[in-house]
Amino acid sequence: YERLASEHPHSEALAAASYNLGMARLARGNAAGARQAFYRSIDRTPVSPLAALSYWWVARSHLDEKEPDLALL
Repeated sequence: YERLASEHPHSEALAAASYNLGMARLARGNAAGARQAFYRSIDRTPVSPLAALSYWWVARSHLDEKEPDLALL
């Protein structure tokens, strides 16, 4: 991931890698780290199906942590 980020900082592959990193962090219970990766994915490709999924997971992670107000942002 780090190598991809340094060599191709604006690639769609990096957006996908960030999304996958977010899913892995979420699976390990690291919701804050997952949101960071999802936002990174959104920043790379803001108008894409992957961005929509990333936004969904950001909101879902807030709901799972009993933070419904943050899920609406």
